[in-house]
Amino acid sequence: MTAPFDYLTNSLVSSNQVLELTVYTISGTATQQITTNYINRFDQPIGFLMEGCATGKADLVFSIQKDGSEICRSKVQLDLHEITDFL
Repeated sequence: MTAPFDYLTNSLVSSNQVLELTVYTISGTATQQITTNYINRFDQPIGFLMEGCATGKADLVFSIQKDGSEICRSKVQLDLHEITDFL
């Protein structure tokens, strides 16, 4: 097991990471439902690693729906940079 950010400094970890299962691929303004398999019911943080396809700013919007009605919405602004900007 590796530490959460080892992929940033260890090329072996980062090489292996790209071989991992991709759960979802979302493009543009598409909506993707996440199954309850990825929701922790014990108040523990859940880590998602997201990879952008281009540099720039965008909002990642989280919406919770029950019986087709939205009951909660939150967003996080992402500012994506080339990985080489962090070296």
